[in-house]
Amino acid sequence: MPTITLDDDLAGVFLDGYDDDLIGSVLQEINSGADVELICVWEYVDDCGYGGDSCLHIVKDGVPHQIAEALHLFLFEAPGDAARAGHGQPDSWYGPAAPEINLAATTACDGRGNYAVHARY
Repeated sequence: MPTITLDDDLAGVFLDGYDDDLIGSVLQEINSGADVELICVWEYVDDCGYGGDSCLHIVKDGVPHQIAEALHLFLFEAPGDAARAGHGQPDSWYGPAAPEINLAATTACDGRGNYAVHARY
């Protein structure tokens, strides 16, 4: 995997929460630069977009994994603290497998990293 440095603008990007648009733009930026597949699995999608409980995962060989602590802190903590702590390199972003997430059973994917477990159309 390539060695990368994520843009400091991404430090703490999810501190105040996120929606499917922010997830899409941030994950596309990270995924293209790091050659990884970060995704966000949402509880549902409806006419207003993705919603409900959600969690970020990183996919390896088709299997979702939790994201490792360094990347999680980089994206979700206060920007100054996150940038100082660093994000690690892509090969260190893989936490334990998340077998409860079955991507084949998701009902929607927008091609920008957002997946939904249920559709409410």
